[in-house]
Amino acid sequence: MPVPKYEAVELAVFSTIIARAACMLDWGSELLAKNARESPGAPVQEVQMLQIGEVLFIAANGEEHLSIQKLFSAFGVVNHASFLLLLKYCYTLLNTESGRKDTFGIGFDYTFSDQEKLTLSFARTSGMIFPQLSHAQIIEAKTLVQQDSVSPNMEKRRLAWFLKKFAGVKKTPGPNLHTRLPLQGWGESKSYPSKANEIFIITDVSKVHAELKLLKVLTVGYMTGALSRTTQRYTLGGLKRTCLFCEAWIDFYKRWMLMKYDVRLQLPVNDTRVKGQGAGHRPVLPAERLVGESRYANTLFNGELNNPCLDLSGMDFSN
Repeated sequence: MPVPKYEAVELAVFSTIIARAACMLDWGSELLAKNARESPGAPVQEVQMLQIGEVLFIAANGEEHLSIQKLFSAFGVVNHASFLLLLKYCYTLLNTESGRKDTFGIGFDYTFSDQEKLTLSFARTSGMIFPQLSHAQIIEAKTLVQQDSVSPNMEKRRLAWFLKKFAGVKKTPGPNLHTRLPLQGWGESKSYPSKANEIFIITDVSKVHAELKLLKVLTVGYMTGALSRTTQRYTLGGLKRTCLFCEAWIDFYKRWMLMKYDVRLQLPVNDTRVKGQGAGHRPVLPAERLVGESRYANTLFNGELNNPCLDLSGMDFSN
């Protein structure tokens, strides 16, 4: 299915659902071969999303992206359609706080955190339509959770496993390893991908906050010519409101990108969520991309501990 143009507040909701679902369980434990090793990842405290054309880029802080990868691999996210389906299942399950046993055949304790509820509440004021399962899908989910038999249909078998694990059904058999449907297109944010899936997870483990990792990818896309220099509007939204220092950096970044590439960036409008002060770093561009760039650009992407960006104030974009 084609990827529509999402508003920033929609990306914030998507990020919120991903954050909650990714951190509540170890989704990768049953998907590994015997004696296989992997990084344990980290509790997911932040998720941000940026849409570039028909690609949805997802980033987190530190190594938190590893937990997102596990979630996506467990469900079988391979494109935009399966990504939306994951959001529908997770949101409907988590948002049903009463009558869960009647609705899904089993009770479970997982719900959205207070921070996540703030973002969801903020989004509701915009009239956003949330990604929810249909009545038929809810009935099917209840059947899959309750039945002991294994479906011959591989997608149904995988969905049954995912739902049972989500709901805490004991002795849930993992899917056969050969049935795994890993997402294609994960890559590092050091450069804009030459070929990307509709969903792309940023694997940058630097101390840069998630939203600035995404803007680094956007910048490299323009610097390498992968993105054309035409008037473009990009949307960026996440679980939390951009912190004070990142907000300052983005303000200077927006002016530079508008001047240099005619790019317009939109974050959630009328964002009423609390802003943190932040303790992340500025992003770093590959050295070869900054050769010949202005002092402004080199300062913007110097990788140092971020601050209110007063060192950029009054500096000429082109010098």
